[in-house]
Parts: sequence; structure tokens; C-alpha cells
Amino acid sequence: MTRSKTPATKGEPGLDIFAMAGASISGWLPCEKTGAGPGIRRALPYATETERDAALYLAYHPGVAYLQRADIKASFAAAHRLGCRIPVPFVIPYEFDGRMHDYYIDWVGLTTLGTLFGVEASIELFKRDAQSQAKMAAADRFFTAAGGWFGLFLPDGAVSDLRIANLLRLNAHRPTFSGYDEIAAEIEPLLLRGDPASIREIVARLGDRHGERLVGGAAWRRIALAAAEGRLLAYVL
Repeated sequence: MTRSKTPATKGEPGLDIFAMAGASISGWLPCEKTGAGPGIRRALPYATETERDAALYLAYHPGVAYLQRADIKASFAAAHRLGCRIPVPFVIPYEFDGRMHDYYIDWVGLTTLGTLFGVEASIELFKRDAQSQAKMAAADRFFTAAGGWFGLFLPDGAVSDLRIANLLRLNAHRPTFSGYDEIAAEIEPLLLRGDPASIREIVARLGDRHGERLVGGAAWRRIALAAAEGRLLAYVL
């Protein structure tokens, strides 16, 4: 059997994300790694919390440069202006029970090195059946041959609920605002000193000059950026 190094797209209908896995879209995750430009966030659709958590984890992974939904129709991507750099639907052919099938993974993107990666977000029990194992093996071979990697994002896995909650909090404070750069320039020395200041202390020191709400928002945004860049050692809500 001959395998192509690029996924088949011609003639593939893709999945209707409004009815994916028998569920409708449950939300949209704002993300700055969608190729829209520095500081510009596009919202990525998800149908389950596990899909959202996987996208959130990838959005704050320092090795990820670009992220998009992989299993949607091109018409859906165009209608919602998702700006997909990688053609959709992203289809991986696999063989099972003597026949060829199409596998639509959840997320696809590019690493900071420019290599391709794919991530499936689903429940662990579903991934144990024979056909699912055939899908996973085909995806692993495809992304490995492309010089990238393929992974599963499973509930109750390596990423704890507390970390996801922290990332959700940081993502909520991620948007920029007028005056951010000026305030961030004053916050930076406080965060980088030997005994870094807490957000409460930063607000107390700079709040009279810029306003407590703006200082607090700027501090949270700066921490969110550091997390996405892989330069944040620890944070506690």
C-alpha cells in the first residue's frame, strides 16, 4: 500500500462540526496562535471540554507556533474566517478490516521549528478499540514521516485539572488593551527582580498612577505571555 506524504483533501466532505460526535459546538476558545498576527486572537471551535482543554494546552505550549481545527469543512472555516493555513479537512487514510477509511483528527498545527503535528482529544476507553488503534497507528506513521509528531490528549492524563484552570484564568486575561505597553514596561522590573512581586503588590505600587484595574489586567496579561513563551516557572491563583 502506497501512502502519500500529504493528507487527501480532494473530494473529502469533512465533518460537520455542529454535529460532531453527536454534539454541537459547546464553545469557542480565543487563541493567539492562529496566524492572525501578533496580539490578534481568533476563536477556535470545540464540541467537548476535552477538545477545549487540548487546544488550551497547545495554545500555551512554548513549542507550538500555530494551531487550527483539523476536522472541519473548508466552507465552515471560510464562513467563520478561521484563516486555516493547513488545508481542511485534514484527512489521514488508514486500513482496517481489509478496507481503507478516512480519519479526521481534532487539531493540527506547526511547531516553532516548522514541523507538522496532530492531536486527538477523546476519552481513553474509545481509543482502546481495534479500529481506533488502527487510526492512531496510521496518524503516528503519517506525522513521523512528515518529521513531526502525533499525540493523544486524554481526560485525567498528564495535564491536571488545576493546570487547566490556571490556563483558563490566564487566557481570560490575555487580550491586550490601550496603555498596556506603558504599564508592562513598569511591571517587568518587578517581575524579574530577585524577589518577584505578587500581582497584589504590583497593583498596590502602580495602581495610583494607572488605575488598579488596568494594572491588574496588565500584570495578568504579562504572566499569560510568559506562560505561552515557556518562561514562567510557577504561578498560583
